[in-house]
Amino acid sequence: MWGYGYRGWLAAVGAFAVTLAAQPGEAADQAPPRPFTKASTSPPGGSFWIEASYLYWSAKDDRLPALVTQGGTGVLGAPGTVVAFGDSDVNGGWRSGARVRLGYWFDPAKRSGVDAHFFMLDRSATDFAASSDGSTLLARPFFNTNISAQDASFIASPGLLSGQISINDTSRLYGAGAAYRTEICANCAMGSVNGFVGYRYLHLRDKLQIASTSVGAGNFAGFTFTTSEAFATTNHFHGLDLGLNGEIRQGPWSLEWLAKVAVGATFNELSINGSSGVTTGGVTTVTAGGLLAQPTNIGDFSRTRLAAVPEFSAKLGYQITPAIRVFAGYDVMYWTGVVRPGGAIDTTVNATQIGGGALVGAARPAPQFNTSNYWAHGANFGIKAAF
Repeated sequence: MWGYGYRGWLAAVGAFAVTLAAQPGEAADQAPPRPFTKASTSPPGGSFWIEASYLYWSAKDDRLPALVTQGGTGVLGAPGTVVAFGDSDVNGGWRSGARVRLGYWFDPAKRSGVDAHFFMLDRSATDFAASSDGSTLLARPFFNTNISAQDASFIASPGLLSGQISINDTSRLYGAGAAYRTEICANCAMGSVNGFVGYRYLHLRDKLQIASTSVGAGNFAGFTFTTSEAFATTNHFHGLDLGLNGEIRQGPWSLEWLAKVAVGATFNELSINGSSGVTTGGVTTVTAGGLLAQPTNIGDFSRTRLAAVPEFSAKLGYQITPAIRVFAGYDVMYWTGVVRPGGAIDTTVNATQIGGGALVGAARPAPQFNTSNYWAHGANFGIKAAF
């Protein structure tokens, strides 16, 4: 459905809005520009309106533990060992997106109506790759319960292994909602003010994938070792949306503001998978578990938490015609209690089960549901048409 990308949908909606606005008759989802005093007659215009926006937002990054080391012994904290990837934030920064809103007024005075919206941001991705011919040590660090100390699993090691590792971490956010709104005050200090009540949905999905291949040398000649792991988190928010929005107009200019909070539940979902393979003599043996994904934490897990999503926005508009308005604004959104891969990884490993061995001792790694708060904010630019 979304194969055309948000830019294609945004262009189509904008063209549709302009075409409708060009038809006879004035329309606006609110009264035409008027002074701060209350109009004595009902504003003219139609009842339907549609709005398309380009978004340029920044979203909260995810904090990952140290996943790859180079040099030294590969063990965290050992002399000469440096973190090549991890112990850092990923998938923050700015990205593009799109939002579509549409609505209908029940009465000619435009005092009550309904509206709905959908938005999405581009997928954010972080990629890492490293390789070594064996001249430089390349490793994956972990805390080994068997020795109660930091340890490392080698990907490449002088005289033993050459190898490579690749990591991909992606994040995607989208949401939707619908609301009924009604006028509270036509000429308040903050202009005309509407109150609204509705439904809000948010979806945040992150996926971290790790793959490595090592080719044996010396005592391990003729052996190839592979690992594959995936940590995927999905957060679904469903809630009751309550808030206020208002508009101050002066001539063709308008300043619109919104303040709301959605209260409900976030459904946290966690999926962990991992496997290892050993190939020798043309025969490959595959076992469950990689390094940080082991039989003790592989599977699908879920939790439900109370959550709140406050949101604030403001936008400055200019009425080009009675039916067409252009605008630019800024949005801020905050979401409590989400789970992401950085909070789902357990770096403590019972090494007895590595490579398909029987578990002896503590059942680690274990599935983790360490939550964090998530935010997104940024600019929006768009066009609004009524008919």
